[in-house]
Amino acid sequence: MNRIMLWMVAGFAIINFTSDSYGITFSDNFNDGNLGGWTEKQGDWSNPGTYMESSFDNYGIIWKDDSFGYSQFLQIDAYFDGASTSTKVAHLRLRNGDAGSGSNPYFDHGYYALVKYDSVTIYNAVQPNVQQQIATVNIAALFESWRTLAFAVQGFGDQTNLQFWVDGQLVIDAFDTSGYQHDDGGYIALGSSNHLNRKIDYDNFVGSVDEPVSVPEPASIITLISALMVLFGLHKRINL
Repeated sequence: MNRIMLWMVAGFAIINFTSDSYGITFSDNFNDGNLGGWTEKQGDWSNPGTYMESSFDNYGIIWKDDSFGYSQFLQIDAYFDGASTSTKVAHLRLRNGDAGSGSNPYFDHGYYALVKYDSVTIYNAVQPNVQQQIATVNIAALFESWRTLAFAVQGFGDQTNLQFWVDGQLVIDAFDTSGYQHDDGGYIALGSSNHLNRKIDYDNFVGSVDEPVSVPEPASIITLISALMVLFGLHKRINL
């Protein structure tokens, strides 16, 4: 009976050896006049003290530092300005991986949502210049105005779930069954294109990363070691 009790104690310690998960949340209202916490991957980005804006001839992308992970959420306000509203696009990117430098809008691999004033399309950028459409939807047209956009990814393999919200309404809920899922993770990023005057300004960023990890808990380790030591001593006594 004592041996059974000791094995139960050891088993309990092993079960409690890992913590469940950790969560990291980011936010930036861009009122500080700088881009601290962001890395410009492509193009010129600036913060005049009220929002983040882009200034370049073609495509730009900017990463959120320390946002590497798997389950990710990104929310941002985007302003679609300019006269030719139908050409305005915003890019929200998750599990974004570095594929090198260049001006191609699909140069970094990962998942990205291409948002126009009247539609949202989610793509899987398998590799540079190769992308697969996962889902698309038309949305109520709204231009010369701010819109609140949100993008989330979670799961792995064929269970990789991608969701997108516009002004608080869920408009896409789809799975990536392409066989080319980005199970190696990546960064949270934003993109914009000024080609043909396609300019997007961003404000009020909120992002989060939730990545399960194994973290030894000191108390559980001590309990496990103590149980094993007692068990070893009892085993020696029984076999004397």
